[in-house]
Amino acid sequence: MIDKGKKPNKEELAIRRANKKKRLVIEGFPLEQLIKAPNCGFKCPNGKSLGNKFNCGCDNCGEDNGYFQEKDKNRLSKEDFVEIESLRTENGWLGKNGCSLPRKIRSEVCLRYVCVEMTEFEV
Repeated sequence: MIDKGKKPNKEELAIRRANKKKRLVIEGFPLEQLIKAPNCGFKCPNGKSLGNKFNCGCDNCGEDNGYFQEKDKNRLSKEDFVEIESLRTENGWLGKNGCSLPRKIRSEVCLRYVCVEMTEFEV
């Protein structure tokens, strides 16, 4: 993990550039490809997590309503939303091993987010 309190060295700058490139590539992926794509490759909370915390920001899933936005309403059917609601827990859709939603009915925000700093995810 990069310490944001100090000036980055060449290696840290290279890592930041690579991660930014990964994010930009992922943003350009067709959504259908992301639905079929595997998760980051780690089981959550992964070995690079701090304790049982998730490094991906998914801890706020319930508070942020699964990160669903208006554009998700155009992609998902009424039946999809019934299934989504049936899987909701007190933590949103965050289970002990990560997201409990099938990839095809996750929000676009969740599909496009990959924790590139914490994984070896390759694009």
